[in-house]
Amino acid sequence: MSLQWRAGFVRNLSEGPFSLFRKGRRCRARLFLLLALSLFPLLISSTSPAEVGTNPPSGNPGDYGGSGDWEGTDQADQLTNEAGEGVGGSIYGKAGDDTLVNAGGVTGGVDGGQGADTIINSGVVNGNIDGSGNTAAGDASGGNTITNSGVVDSNITGSYNTGDGSSGGQNVITNSGTAADTYGSYNGGDNSYGGDNRITNSGSSVFITGSANLGENASGGGNVIDNSGASMMIFGSDNEGANSTGGGNQITNSGTAGTIVGSMNADDGSGVGGISGGSNTIVNSGNVSNDVIGSWNDTPNSTGGGNTITNSGTVSGDLVGSANTGAGASSTGNTIVNSGVVTGDIYGSGNTGAGSSGGDDTITNSGTVGGGVYGADGNDRINIATGSNVTGVVDGGEDADTLGLSGMGT
Repeated sequence: MSLQWRAGFVRNLSEGPFSLFRKGRRCRARLFLLLALSLFPLLISSTSPAEVGTNPPSGNPGDYGGSGDWEGTDQADQLTNEAGEGVGGSIYGKAGDDTLVNAGGVTGGVDGGQGADTIINSGVVNGNIDGSGNTAAGDASGGNTITNSGVVDSNITGSYNTGDGSSGGQNVITNSGTAADTYGSYNGGDNSYGGDNRITNSGSSVFITGSANLGENASGGGNVIDNSGASMMIFGSDNEGANSTGGGNQITNSGTAGTIVGSMNADDGSGVGGISGGSNTIVNSGNVSNDVIGSWNDTPNSTGGGNTITNSGTVSGDLVGSANTGAGASSTGNTIVNSGVVTGDIYGSGNTGAGSSGGDDTITNSGTVGGGVYGADGNDRINIATGSNVTGVVDGGEDADTLGLSGMGT
């Protein structure tokens, strides 16, 4: 809208609220024509088409050039690397809500840039897949969707937040292929933070972590992890930065896993502490070759919330509501229900750090325990139900505990 036309419009309005319409149809037609012409550039700029690119080239402006990296624009790019084709570098989406598809080979990585991006891989990526790479201070991105049915030699990360104060949105990652490690959000910058992430794994990933909060004051949201595939380690949140915090996580395993930890609260060796995790829910109907731990509070004065662990599968280790191994570490009350097989012990809380403490725990067992059942400190309740088979002792620990019997087990 030109300034000259706007001035005339204001003058006409000053003649009275209905003066424009009293001047007749010609005046109204001129007014609407000028208004349309003034808005036309805005309409053109707000509906700019997405940049389309393919490999092999098909005559699109964004087609792959044949060597090196393949970079998009600041628009919503659609870049597709077809099966049998190769990119001799990385694929970058830059800004905008991009869609990046790889069915061929990429010698580098795939990075959506800043935006709410969609990445689909059914081929081979030698580097990382990052929904968004927020590496500069204050970088921010939306929620990304990553689907992998191929091979990723390195990591899959929903949002990679290593810039100070950087942030990512809510990410959804579905893996039916193979990957080294999978992160909902990687918050390595000081004061960086990630949103609530969902990870579904029916393939293979060595480490699965909802949010890795490694920077000072870094924080992650509540994550949902569903594993029906194979993983060596599953963390709802891994909180290692000084004063870092993790939200409450939900982990469901019907596949195979090495160790499952709702929140890992262990500093990076600086000893600053102040690390905390939320309340976690872990449900296992699969096979775990080591331990299942609601929260592992390993750094001094770290804290974990109240956790709920339900096992109907096989755990070839211990079930631990909270492992308070740091000096002064603490947790609130945990709930553990076992109807499956635990070859080791069940602990409401394991307080091995100097001055550490747990809350009031509730343990119900109707399954098989190769070791003992221990409540530790707090006013704990241990329920021994029909079908229970405990090889070791049942010990409520300190304080005023309650033993409930519903059918005599052994």
